[in-house]
Amino acid sequence: MMGLFLWVMAAFAHELDPAVLIVQQQDEVHYSFSWTVPKENQEALTLQLPQGCHNHRPTSPVDTQYWSANCDLNAGTIGVDGLGAVGTDVVVVLHRQGRQDHYLLSMENPSLQVAAPKKIQPFWRLGFQHIFEGFDHVLFLVGLMLVLTERRQELARRVVATVSAFTVAHSVTLAATVLGWVIVPRMAVEAVIAGSILFLVVEVRRGKGVLSTRPWIVAGVCGLLHGFGFAGALFELGLPEEGILSSLLFFNLGIEVGQLLVAACVLMLLSWFKSSLLRTGVASTIGVVASYWTVQRVFLVFFG
Repeated sequence: MMGLFLWVMAAFAHELDPAVLIVQQQDEVHYSFSWTVPKENQEALTLQLPQGCHNHRPTSPVDTQYWSANCDLNAGTIGVDGLGAVGTDVVVVLHRQGRQDHYLLSMENPSLQVAAPKKIQPFWRLGFQHIFEGFDHVLFLVGLMLVLTERRQELARRVVATVSAFTVAHSVTLAATVLGWVIVPRMAVEAVIAGSILFLVVEVRRGKGVLSTRPWIVAGVCGLLHGFGFAGALFELGLPEEGILSSLLFFNLGIEVGQLLVAACVLMLLSWFKSSLLRTGVASTIGVVASYWTVQRVFLVFFG
């Protein structure tokens, strides 16, 4: 049973894998298309385009398909069948008449009318989803809240200072990585993030040290590491460089909303259930999962 639990947590840690459709207008009726689908969803998702815009399927599955077509893109809709079955989203990037617009197709809205699309900024939602689908970030936030609620004195001030330190720190490394100022190996970052969660649990069990007296310092240092992880998730979208600044802003906004919601929920639950046994059980569970992640990711760094 524990093995199954660890496998599920490993599968969903840092999970952010939408499909991406990029459409580039070459002239009035000529378009180039790029359609990227995660391997596990290639059989389930079917792209629907206006007449004449469809691709010729390759003989073997590939992660990204490229093709060009002469067609009237405004004559119909862009849609994707199968989103409800796989529970993923599709980012649509349209380059037309010198503009770049982003749209999000989801289970609730699986298509868009190209002639008059409903403009959506999808990256805030993707950032929000990343918090809840990337369980390593959630567990880190839960661990921080466990530390902060050990002392009830000035709890509000300590929560604000700690969450703010984490936010500022991961925003710095997220921006630096996405803008190309810093390059860090993705799998090494994932391993260090898992190690940071394990360190947090050890400090929670010790109940003393800098984490107990100045948790915002630890939150800031670990936030720098987690920012690299957020950047890797944003890079997975494969978006063009010219759209990266707005993508970065809204993706980070979605992350902030998500982590504040997580922190608020955890604080509320901890205020209701003050049992030390429960707190120890939660910390121990996080420690087991973080240990598994650390070993798994370190192994992948050297042997993956």
